[in-house]
Amino acid sequence: MELKGYGLLQPGDRQRPLSNVELGNKNISFIVLRDRWSYLEETKDKYNFDYLLGQMERCIKFNKPFTISIMTGDDCNPDYLPKKQPWATAITTRYGLLHHELRKAMTTRGIDFTKVVGIWITGPTVPSQEMHLNGAEKFAGYSAAKMESAWNDAITVIERVWGDLPTRFILSISGQNPVFKFYLNNVILKVLDTFGSNSVAFQHNSLGTQTSLGSNHHKKLLELHKKGYV
Repeated sequence: MELKGYGLLQPGDRQRPLSNVELGNKNISFIVLRDRWSYLEETKDKYNFDYLLGQMERCIKFNKPFTISIMTGDDCNPDYLPKKQPWATAITTRYGLLHHELRKAMTTRGIDFTKVVGIWITGPTVPSQEMHLNGAEKFAGYSAAKMESAWNDAITVIERVWGDLPTRFILSISGQNPVFKFYLNNVILKVLDTFGSNSVAFQHNSLGTQTSLGSNHHKKLLELHKKGYV
């Protein structure tokens, strides 16, 4: 199933799941299902996907496709993972395992995989779910090369688990100029060239009806459009 139309984001703090009225809104094409990693893996290797699977089933009941959007970063990761090291190999490795275990749980539960319209790539986020640094450049041991490697590794593990989805890479881009240009040249264009534009979707959570057409995020998408990617 294609990722298109208008999506509605369900908060990842579990305090206010979308109502049946919201899920049933005919103007909403898909649901962005967010959930914190620490909720899904409370302690190392102890997974609990019941809530997230239940939300998937609610979407399917209302015939709404959904994206899988696991929130990462120091405020969302399980406590056993390194702090202030978003580039850490341990995070990317465990991030891939989390998706692997989630997919197994979805299969066991009988979730309709045709309703999954994308995987939001997170993993090395700090702490927002976008591709920006949020001060990570001040962390001990930081280097641009490490962050580049971490994002590319996150994309690799998602491809390994979800490679059969038509659109499997959802990248939430940042409007911060130097950071965007770095990720554009070192991560985003590489993904587009390797997997093709149909496998990638771009988003930003703050875009809305009041967002200026001249906003940084729109300008960045225009840059990609001029390069023939979107």
